[in-house]
Amino acid sequence: MAVNLSAAPPGSVTDWIPGKIGKMLKAALGSLFLASIGFAQTPEAVPVAPPMVSIAPVENVSGRHPLSVRLGAWLPAYEGNGISRDAGFAYGLAYRVIQNERYSIEAEYFASTHEARQTVATRGINTWSLGGNILFHRGASELYYGVGVGVAKTESNLPAAKVSNNVKLGVSGIVGYNLSEKLFGELRYAANGEEKSRGVAVLLGYRF
Repeated sequence: MAVNLSAAPPGSVTDWIPGKIGKMLKAALGSLFLASIGFAQTPEAVPVAPPMVSIAPVENVSGRHPLSVRLGAWLPAYEGNGISRDAGFAYGLAYRVIQNERYSIEAEYFASTHEARQTVATRGINTWSLGGNILFHRGASELYYGVGVGVAKTESNLPAAKVSNNVKLGVSGIVGYNLSEKLFGELRYAANGEEKSRGVAVLLGYRF
């Protein structure tokens, strides 16, 4: 049976449709109208947390091996009194007691020996020191530098190279480079109150 819309009572077509169908249709038309003029609600954006980035701390490769030995050449750096001097050798033993990402502190025994010659005699000049070094480094950089201080003694019985044989304050300046996790090279200048103690050591070291 056909529906004659012209016979609908005055008002909208939806008012004429009976029952719940008319109400549902009116609600739908109202929602469409509100959406067309911008009153429809839009879902809020859900904030997204930024991705977590984990940065592993850098570590100087020397930090895992506290015990070290070094051995190399000793180049005397004094002059005078008609003494000719030969290059000798130097050696040391150190143990690291403090290590962090900026510096390390180690206790060290260090010694050097070389021969000095006069016209009628050749004698050894020996120096030892016991003290501590503070070495500075930056993160994973393999270059380090520092200073050492401790007690030191120089001994010699060569007449022209007289020393007091007393224990004195010893100091040193150190520059080194880590060649690998265990192997390193080092250059240092060492001296104490005795003139004959001054010299430069060129060293190769190994860590355990």
